[in-house]
Amino acid sequence: MIRLGVLMFLAAIGIGLFERQGSSMDMQDTPVSNLDRILLNIKDREQRLKTFTASFKQTQKNALLKDPLISEGMMFYDQSGKILMKIIRPEAFVLLINDRSVILEDPVSNTFKQKTLPGRNTFIKRYLGTGQSLEALKDTYDIRISRACTDRDCQLEIAPKKRSRNMPFQFIRLTVDTRMWLPRVVFLEEPNGDTTMIEMTYHTINDPLPADTFRIEMLKEGR
Repeated sequence: MIRLGVLMFLAAIGIGLFERQGSSMDMQDTPVSNLDRILLNIKDREQRLKTFTASFKQTQKNALLKDPLISEGMMFYDQSGKILMKIIRPEAFVLLINDRSVILEDPVSNTFKQKTLPGRNTFIKRYLGTGQSLEALKDTYDIRISRACTDRDCQLEIAPKKRSRNMPFQFIRLTVDTRMWLPRVVFLEEPNGDTTMIEMTYHTINDPLPADTFRIEMLKEGR
């Protein structure tokens, strides 16, 4: 079974780590480290990111599973704050995240579950520190380059400086495609040793999405 909390968290990472504050031009007169240049490039990409569609493969490993659990599906993103994930295997369901709620739909039984978020993208802000400056972000997380950049990708490792029961990860290893500055592989390890990896393949970037992309027919609420 796919774990909803981790899936929501990784969906958030799929749209970028940092909120739209400035760009690489903001520090053009200030010497910056290689790490800061990477972070600024990611932020600059998010400034210009309006939509994307991507297929993804998620691999989960934990002590209760004899074999890794592999899930596959499609992800749709819109700059208004909507994320739609259509999981097609091993079980079909739809997950819609908008600025104030999460809706989980089971197409087989035509039921849905809805959860109201306490504020606009609160779970993203709480876990990722969005809206913070680079310095404030680095005060919250240890961020290092774990593999040097090439003309294709680079790899970052991110770990919270303060451990908390509410923090869903021990560390994240993020492989960023340097040709478009979007996450390609996200590897997350939880405090109990469970791991989740998402591999992203982007199909469109900044192309208009059909008007009904994020429409879910909520027929009846499941219990």
